[in-house]
Amino acid sequence: IKEIKEIIQPKKRRYRWLIITLVIFFVVLLSIAGASFGLAYGYQNKIYPGVHANGLDLSGMTAQQATKIIDGKDKQSFEKGFKFTYKGKTKTITNEDNEIFELNSEIIAKDAFETGRDKNIVVNQLYILVLPIIKHQVEIDYKLDKNLLKEKLSQEFAIEEKLAKDAKPIIEILDETEQLFEIKFEESEIGEK
Repeated sequence: IKEIKEIIQPKKRRYRWLIITLVIFFVVLLSIAGASFGLAYGYQNKIYPGVHANGLDLSGMTAQQATKIIDGKDKQSFEKGFKFTYKGKTKTITNEDNEIFELNSEIIAKDAFETGRDKNIVVNQLYILVLPIIKHQVEIDYKLDKNLLKEKLSQEFAIEEKLAKDAKPIIEILDETEQLFEIKFEESEIGEK
């Protein structure tokens, strides 16, 4: 009988450790799920912690607040225009009415708000928990009119350009009796006329 008890008792100990391990696992799992759902509830109309755009921390803001903050940063950064340097001369190109460059702040704010809400519920809940640690950077959405910028730069720096010398034709007579000749063109050169 002693031998039978010794064989049965180790199995009870194994089950006890298995049950304790499972209980601990489920407690940790429920704690993580509770924290994630609590965070999601607390930020249901706000941008989650750890979301940044263009160097700005948008955590805890509504999409409308984030739009205003991004617009303010845009004005502060580009209000005086853009500085370009060519051949030692610096010129400022103004950006009146955002015709050359414009940040799409509403799209940026919307993308920031959707971070952690745009995948399935399990992935979203896990992502919400790691966002404050990994610091998600939202892509900047903008409009740049390259043709208008090129036109304005050409106008501003036209004085700095050296005009090209025209190419001249060179006529070489090979045989006067046969009236054979060859026409070549001298290449144009950069310089002043």
